[in-house]
Amino acid sequence: MDIDQIKTKLGFRLKALRLDKELKQEDLENFNFSYRHYGKIERGQVNPTLGTLARLCELFDVSLSELFFFMDDKGSTSDIQQEVAAKIRGVLKENDEAKLSKLKIFLNEIL
Repeated sequence: MDIDQIKTKLGFRLKALRLDKELKQEDLENFNFSYRHYGKIERGQVNPTLGTLARLCELFDVSLSELFFFMDDKGSTSDIQQEVAAKIRGVLKENDEAKLSKLKIFLNEIL
């Protein structure tokens, strides 16, 4: 995967994390991010610095490895992984005991 593909996939990942937090790009101004610059990151137009990535990880409450989980060992992307992770994050975010219990039972069955 080349750098442009990584920037594009990272942008998709950041957009999903932002939407999970129910934030608009403009809302990032409240966290000392220029929404115009952030928008360019989401669109894959700029290469964010490590410092910017660290701040975004803090804002979205993910580790750096979680931010880049869209890459497997060979550097390719897995849309299925992204979809499953998004659904699990949604259940965890809701903190609904019934859904969490069902998810735990399901995971215990398949793992």
